Amino acid sequence: MDKKKGFQLQVGDQIAQGSFSTTFLATTEPELSGNFSEVVKVGLKKHQLKYAKEKQVLHLVSGHTYFPRLVHAAESKKFTYIVTEYGGEDLKTVSERNRFGITSNRNVLRLAYRLHGAVDFLHSRNFFHRDIKAENVLIELRNRSIRVKLSDFGDASDIREPARRRSSFMKFFLPAALPPYCEAEDHCHTAVMCLKLLKNLPYIPRRRSVFLASHITEFPFPKLEGDHEWMMLIWLSLCGCYQNKTTEFGFIETFIDEASVNFDKRSDIDYCTITGKLRLDSPDD
Repeated sequence: MDKKKGFQLQVGDQIAQGSFSTTFLATTEPELSGNFSEVVKVGLKKHQLKYAKEKQVLHLVSGHTYFPRLVHAAESKKFTYIVTEYGGEDLKTVSERNRFGITSNRNVLRLAYRLHGAVDFLHSRNFFHRDIKAENVLIELRNRSIRVKLSDFGDASDIREPARRRSSFMKFFLPAALPPYCEAEDHCHTAVMCLKLLKNLPYIPRRRSVFLASHITEFPFPKLEGDHEWMMLIWLSLCGCYQNKTTEFGFIETFIDEASVNFDKRSDIDYCTITGKLRLDSPDD
């Protein structure tokens, strides 16, 4: 690949399969065979727009703590390639090693701080993510510390282009006039993702969830009290931000800071490894 430009890529095992691309372990140093320190996302050329958007966003956020570093992007006659540093397994895979897929309250506080911070940074670069879910969050154990990174920007949209903020999918299934996508919605999706790491919620089959004609702010958020009240306060405040079209999200850090006495939201995420597999501490640990 790009041999004329001095760039070579050795591809390893497939690690993810999406609707528009397939992701493999990879290395840009073929002489270090088997040392896969990067990944390559391979897509068909017909999905050029998603490739272009992902490359554009990765260029903007590359090097930031909560985003994967872009290594290389290229095209062939049939395929597109995006190479980034290896960011670990996705959060859904890691969390499902726990009973009910949930982790401790303190771990969710740490994750919420990091992920809402990543969303804020992306917005500061004038982009919405629009596809925040556990499958698009990477978790890696490195030097005895958990690294968290937000990934997959093929559905991102430019904040400065209101007419293109809504996906064609949403316009088809929700024909009622929807206002342009706003910052609060990315944060709402982040909050729901964190909620699912905290509480065992009723399962909704994907086929049914796709056709639920409701906005994210209509998600049946359960009443949370005690140690979990902080998340309820964030959710209610985010719904208020959406209704009032405000972008002041400082309350997120405030509620996280006040959630637990003498707790540092920047502290390392608690984990263990079982038979070589990473597992986040559960409420019972």
